[in-house]
Amino acid sequence: MTDMHIGKAANVGHVEIAQQTNNVYDTDVEKDSCLKDLYITNPSADKKRIERDKGGLLKDCYSWILYNDNFVQWRDDPEQHLLWIKGDPGKGKTMLLAGLITELEKTSHDGIFYFFCQAARPSHRTASNVLRGVIWFIVSKRPGLKSYVRREYDQAGSNIFTDHNAWYALSGILTAILEDKTSADCIIIIDALDECIESREKLIGYIIQCSISCKAKWVISSRNWPEIESQLDAAQSQVRLQLELNHASISDAVIKFVDRKISQLNSTFDELARERIRKHLLDNANDTFLWVALVCQELGKPGVNNYHSSNILKRFPAGLNELYARMVCDIKEQDMDWCRAILAVISVALKPLSLQELAAADEILTEWVEDKKTLSSLVTSCGSLLTIRENKVYTVHQSVNDFLRTTPKILPSGIGQQHYSILDCSLNVMHDRLHRNLYKLKDSCVLIDEMDVLEGSSLTIVGYACVYWVDHFCAWLLTDNQHQNSFCYTMIIQFLENKYLYWLEAMSLLRCTSEAIKAMQKLEDKLEGRDSDELKLLVKDAVRFAFTHRAIMDAAPLQLYDSALIFTPRLSKIRGCFYQEINKSIDVFSPNFQRWDACLQTIPGIASHIDDSAICEFSPDGGQVATINSNADSLLLMDASTGGLVKSIKPPGGRLCGFTFYPSGDHLVTLSGDTRDEAKLSIFHLPNGECSKSFTVLKSRGSAILSVSPDGKLLAIASGDHTVDIWHTASETKTDSCHITPGSFVKYIAWTHTLSHPQALLTLGSDDISIWGLDTTHQASKLMSLTGIKPPRAATVSRDRTCCAVYQGWKDLLLYSWGSPITMQRIALFDRIKDVYDASWVTDDRLIALCGGFDIELWDLEAKRLVTQLRGDYAKTICYGRNRQLASLGSRNGTLKIWSLDTILSHSEPTTQQSVSIFKAFIQSPNSKVAVISNNGKFDILSIAVDGRFHHLRKTLQNSPPGSYYITESLAFGHDDYFAAATDLGAIDVFNFDHDTGLYYCEQRIGEDPIPEFNMTSSSGISRQANTCGRYISHIDLETADQPLQRTAESLGTMVVLR
Repeated sequence: MTDMHIGKAANVGHVEIAQQTNNVYDTDVEKDSCLKDLYITNPSADKKRIERDKGGLLKDCYSWILYNDNFVQWRDDPEQHLLWIKGDPGKGKTMLLAGLITELEKTSHDGIFYFFCQAARPSHRTASNVLRGVIWFIVSKRPGLKSYVRREYDQAGSNIFTDHNAWYALSGILTAILEDKTSADCIIIIDALDECIESREKLIGYIIQCSISCKAKWVISSRNWPEIESQLDAAQSQVRLQLELNHASISDAVIKFVDRKISQLNSTFDELARERIRKHLLDNANDTFLWVALVCQELGKPGVNNYHSSNILKRFPAGLNELYARMVCDIKEQDMDWCRAILAVISVALKPLSLQELAAADEILTEWVEDKKTLSSLVTSCGSLLTIRENKVYTVHQSVNDFLRTTPKILPSGIGQQHYSILDCSLNVMHDRLHRNLYKLKDSCVLIDEMDVLEGSSLTIVGYACVYWVDHFCAWLLTDNQHQNSFCYTMIIQFLENKYLYWLEAMSLLRCTSEAIKAMQKLEDKLEGRDSDELKLLVKDAVRFAFTHRAIMDAAPLQLYDSALIFTPRLSKIRGCFYQEINKSIDVFSPNFQRWDACLQTIPGIASHIDDSAICEFSPDGGQVATINSNADSLLLMDASTGGLVKSIKPPGGRLCGFTFYPSGDHLVTLSGDTRDEAKLSIFHLPNGECSKSFTVLKSRGSAILSVSPDGKLLAIASGDHTVDIWHTASETKTDSCHITPGSFVKYIAWTHTLSHPQALLTLGSDDISIWGLDTTHQASKLMSLTGIKPPRAATVSRDRTCCAVYQGWKDLLLYSWGSPITMQRIALFDRIKDVYDASWVTDDRLIALCGGFDIELWDLEAKRLVTQLRGDYAKTICYGRNRQLASLGSRNGTLKIWSLDTILSHSEPTTQQSVSIFKAFIQSPNSKVAVISNNGKFDILSIAVDGRFHHLRKTLQNSPPGSYYITESLAFGHDDYFAAATDLGAIDVFNFDHDTGLYYCEQRIGEDPIPEFNMTSSSGISRQANTCGRYISHIDLETADQPLQRTAESLGTMVVLR
């Protein structure tokens, strides 16, 4: 590869991170990208398409609603915000709403917003996409409301609209838009709620809530489904318009519709035939527009003449299902097998299929997969049940799908077996057509944005199979066909072992990376608890592979072979299956990279690393992790399973300094403010993130310390250095204060309980620990106390709230419990100073996690031993979630990491405090010698590589007095094999090389002043520079240790001017 290409490949892994964390980009570009990423469909274009497909709007067929009493009541009554139009299939609900939209837009063009749900289109059948379409429509018409979208988009990018937590973000955005005073005149119309297949209950609940809390008005339509009606019964105020109860209006509209259809028949029909057709239609329509349209469609087919009309009319009975059954019977015998296969596939397909995708989904159709003309002819042979638009096959109405699914002639073995059949065909067609480099590109470093969609490639045939095979497997699995499980599992194993990487490449080319990861996660979830250990292990490994290399799939799919496999653990099953794909010219040796590590998610730079606000906390159900963003002005709720941003909450009051969840998980509380002594306490309702309460409280001048009582009624806040206030949040009143021992400072507070007081508060000060009991009026009294303890560095209360683990005095890990007195037992006494920042109980209160300058350690409290140690960025805070996960925040870069506890424990062995050395950095000398800086968990080690041998310096922290050690980052080489390193006490030790012994030795020590930074300037001197507060540069002569020259220096940007 060329240097340019190597650069491309090397940067692939940074693309996604940059997209998520870099919020500094051109404003105009950002605006465009925000709307572009939000876009799912243009509802205005959908309306035009629907009207065209249904023959155009006929005002006489819908104008009656404008004078209907129910509609007028909803329109004119300011207290009525919700109108529900309901009716049976084919009653013309969609065209009625299309006409209503047309009329309403005449008086308020920029105030009418709508969305047409369609079960046949994946983009139109989910609750999240309904909101997404409405939001896009609103901000397109009213750009002033775009800021509500950008506020969330700036935090997480396009993932906010697409991940499985998109609903929460989108509902919050739309709520904020509708609560804006400029949105009071909005009317939102949602058609066909029954065709919103995914999360319909959420959508209806949201509409009900908004119709109560916002001034905007809503119109919704659906079939007469009991589940929809029962949910809408909960709405406090609504107007219902049932089409069947407006028989006269509907009948008159149908007459107008029939007359129009009769007028559109070709000229071969004489007046007598037209009158006969009209009478038959009116006698059998049963107020159903769709029935009339389908009969007229048959009459309007090429070759149908005047004398055919009587026979056609006789063949079409009244009622939609009867009409559909007749159409199936009319299929020619010689076409029946193919047509039955087509109708069976269409009946359970999860999206409209192209002709070639349709052929690939059934065994007897595959012979026509390359013959679009024959496929089109076969679809036409299915009568008026199907239609082809833009090379996609659709049913003419959702009621056709309902009919096909309940017709034994189409699905003789049931729906589940049809899903299995499509799964089988999907795996076969992918096995036959997927391979490395589907587009046959010569350059493996081509970025996805540089690739044009290649028409005629295998993807045009296997696209549907790639995206939906897992969904068909899961749908079939619900039927629980135990006798086929083993064979099906074997098919999937063979597919993953032979085609998994090629499938990932295909999904990348289809721009379906997220769908690929979700599919594998879904497969992993569905296999849980089933007897398929080999498949479960393989899928688990496949999930880790896809998630780890997500950035590569998003940026350069061919690097799945040249990069992803190389940077996959040697014992990975996927790596083993595709090892032959690794470039043979690349020799990979990684003895310490054998299996996937315990870190599931790494989100760099997502959180603040300022000491006071470096906090992370799991939600009580373990599904989300909350942390404060890098600007310390917003709270970020991250999905614990995917790392995606669920919601960004910006509390009032300025800088965010603390937060915590309610134990119930339905609220969280934040503390924010820019002053030292006061803060704004805000309570937010979850999951929508709405602020339900906000008031001012006193707070400690240090970091915010707060805790919510188990019943969620009380909140304890460190209001000063020596005081903890107790607040009743519902009434916004302070009920009492707890004053700790004078001279002690509040370090930690937590709710607990005792035998005499079901509700008690633990306060931990800098030299005391106390338990306070609360009575029924929330007044606090000190029950017990222990003073004279060493200063605590970290503390955590057990999950059952009966004891507290405390790391104190730099070396002691202690466990405090309370009965009548407070008792203490030592868990560990370390043989060296350990800089602990935070602690958290883990799993069943048997383990405790510590984090700090040593990364993360897990301790077994019963055995009083270290279980394992995790290496990585120094962690400032750590917490445990109920899904057996740990979350940590890096103290240096704000990196949020989520760890699998099961993986940690499965790889752990009994560990002592001694651990292996970890490489930190190396420096090369002018003569090609190398200094290696490593750390063994206790101290930094300097080693010099000479002729392939390492020479470790004798002077290290291990045998130096406390506080005296080398600042390894200060090491600098001279030109004659010597080097120098500064100590933290201000000296410079100069090391020279003895060619006789082949060893380095300390030749001399210079000075005892602080030396933060220095470098070699020549073979005879060291240039020593003071810290940034100083204004001088000194030069030291190594032979005499004198400082013959000192000059002042002035900083000018990146230059230093000597004077």
